[in-house]
Amino acid sequence: MKFQELSRPVRVLSYVLLVLLALSILYPLVWMSYTALKTNPEVMRSPFGLPRRIDFSNIGDAWRTGGFTRLYFNSLLVSIVSVLGIVCMAAAAAYPLARRGFRGSRLIHAYFLIGIAIPTQALIIPGFKLMATLDVWARALDMPFTFRNSPISLIVTYFSWTSIAIVFFYAYFRNIPADLVAAAAVDGASEWQTFRQIMIPLAMPALVTMGIFYFIWVWNDFLWPLVYVQAENWRTIPLGLMAFKGEYTTFWSLQMGALSLATWPPLILYILFRSRIQRGLTEGALKF
Repeated sequence: MKFQELSRPVRVLSYVLLVLLALSILYPLVWMSYTALKTNPEVMRSPFGLPRRIDFSNIGDAWRTGGFTRLYFNSLLVSIVSVLGIVCMAAAAAYPLARRGFRGSRLIHAYFLIGIAIPTQALIIPGFKLMATLDVWARALDMPFTFRNSPISLIVTYFSWTSIAIVFFYAYFRNIPADLVAAAAVDGASEWQTFRQIMIPLAMPALVTMGIFYFIWVWNDFLWPLVYVQAENWRTIPLGLMAFKGEYTTFWSLQMGALSLATWPPLILYILFRSRIQRGLTEGALKF
């Protein structure tokens, strides 16, 4: 049944519920943004009132106090490297599962489906033990890097978050006409050439969609940096926000300035690419 075919009271009720849902999502964002433009005494006097005058000093103070230059560098480094690794590995794993029906491919696909249902929080203890073991081996072999207090531990952990991307790419590759692959084989293209020159360009909407999805996910992640990174010079933005929360007092205007610096970049990224994300999700509708 189409939405237009519903009765008028049902449609009105639906619009009212959608408006209330939109307000519940937008108001905290708007309140955070204009509170960042107020002084702390003004916030205490009128927490929900509009600022009497616009003052951007809180955002500048938050940038300098929190060391956001370093925080942005760390978050960008971890997010970009992790997303590139996740997308490349997931695409390489999904292609043979989708296009080469070898024995056990359905079982492997089911394995990745089960992986989606496992929350990352359940892997904290085994993940920490694994990184501790890798750090011992790295020090024993005198490697030029370590896994303790290092972004490498975060990146390696994020590399394991491929289940959603593999299942998504699997469905996308399955929907690509087999005639294109057959024509490439007739022309003498190797398996690698078919994957790189045909499949990857055709699946670019799916790659971009998953890239943006994982970028926002990794950028906003707080739990794993809290577990792995204690050194201040490698903290990401979510960890850096902890510095703006005092034990006895909190400068709300400064904290809202820091939250604005952390919130708006991924939000702007989503707004700019929302049509591509929606198109990619639609074109890659899951077909198990």
